[in-house]
Amino acid sequence: MLAILFAFLKDLVQLDSSIYRPVLYASLTSLAFTVAVVILSFQLSIRALEQVRSYWKEHYDGNYQHLFPDKLGKWVRYINWAAGISFIMGISLAVAFILVNLSHQAATKESPIVRTKIEEGYVPKSPMIIKSEERGSTIKSPVQSSPKVSTPQEKPSNQQGSSSKK
Repeated sequence: MLAILFAFLKDLVQLDSSIYRPVLYASLTSLAFTVAVVILSFQLSIRALEQVRSYWKEHYDGNYQHLFPDKLGKWVRYINWAAGISFIMGISLAVAFILVNLSHQAATKESPIVRTKIEEGYVPKSPMIIKSEERGSTIKSPVQSSPKVSTPQEKPSNQQGSSSKK
């Protein structure tokens, strides 16, 4: 996540002229804390599962004298919640930093994005110059004669009878 954040951050915001850098530092600290807490949660959950496994093994062997070991399970739940909150806070701070700096750069005209107004449009460059007479297709359209439409009063002529000679 940190790599993706840095990859997009360097393209969007000019860090040398950015404002509110402590927000960025808080975001990165929060995301690093998330990674550390997730690793701790993973290790605690392994230890909690080992305790539960030994409890159930003793329980099936007939030695179920002590209470169910759920103390570490509660800690794992709390730590998972802390990791989730820290992750959401880190992403929110990073987005806030990016949005504030983009609006600041747009207001001070330091934006790397080049904007062209629609009224100030330009004619795109052509790969080759073509005279206006040569534009379009060079294929000539065939001459079309208007089709003869027969009306119901006209009877079609029998061409076979008129072409035979006697």
